[in-house]
Amino acid sequence: MENGRPVRMRAAAAAERPLDAQGAVQKLLAERFLQIRLRNPGFSLRAFARKLAIGSPALSEIMNGKRSVSCKLVRRIAERLCLDPEEASSLQGAFVRRHFAPAPAAGVAVDYRQLTLDQFKIISEWYHYAIISLAATEGFRDRPEWIARRLNIKVQEARMALERLERLEMLERDPGGRLRSTGLNFNTTDMVANIPLRRAHAHNLEMARESLENDDLNVRDFVALTMPADPDKLPEARKLIRSFRDKIFKLLSDGKKREVYKICIQLFPLTNKEQVK
Repeated sequence: MENGRPVRMRAAAAAERPLDAQGAVQKLLAERFLQIRLRNPGFSLRAFARKLAIGSPALSEIMNGKRSVSCKLVRRIAERLCLDPEEASSLQGAFVRRHFAPAPAAGVAVDYRQLTLDQFKIISEWYHYAIISLAATEGFRDRPEWIARRLNIKVQEARMALERLERLEMLERDPGGRLRSTGLNFNTTDMVANIPLRRAHAHNLEMARESLENDDLNVRDFVALTMPADPDKLPEARKLIRSFRDKIFKLLSDGKKREVYKICIQLFPLTNKEQVK
């Protein structure tokens, strides 16, 4: 008891109050760090700091409430964690209201403003395109429960994805009431979609890792090549990769379509660029 009032009551009252801007960042960082650690127990705070482009001592202080966070750093955290438009707007808005900071300059958060939440989700969450492909397979059922079981996702995720795909006219009902693809797509190179694309590629890498650990060799194929390279030929290499991707699509999508597959191709440098003196 303190001044005639039980301490536990004060703690409970504090817990009921909404988080302030600083607390919202701490909660977000703690939740995302835990999510990554659950998937990868070896993921360290130092690795998390590198992901956020923050020094590890500073990140530790932020997560423990010993260091304040600026609006500029909040925008960086939102970008590095690939928050969707609603999450980013809510987080940044809290700091704008608290610090009376001006709105971001034109072009600062263009990734969020260029995309609606629906479009962001379509690009960043892998199962939307998987559902479109699944709709073209034999025996497809447009029930969320069946889709969730086939794709190993939550029923609510399947239900919301179906609604979103119909809302954006990427799926439609045929005269018999069955869902089918309309062929509509988003040209992500024409939209400023860096953040949702980064999030999508991160999902791809995670799913590839899970397949490597769980799927038999007869249903997957993993290859890699390390080589000396001429960076000036990267544009030509990109064209070859896209041509190969299209040929693989044509090969596997002809015939009896019973499963949904994903092919991911990564080409990236292993060496740091040498500084010219």
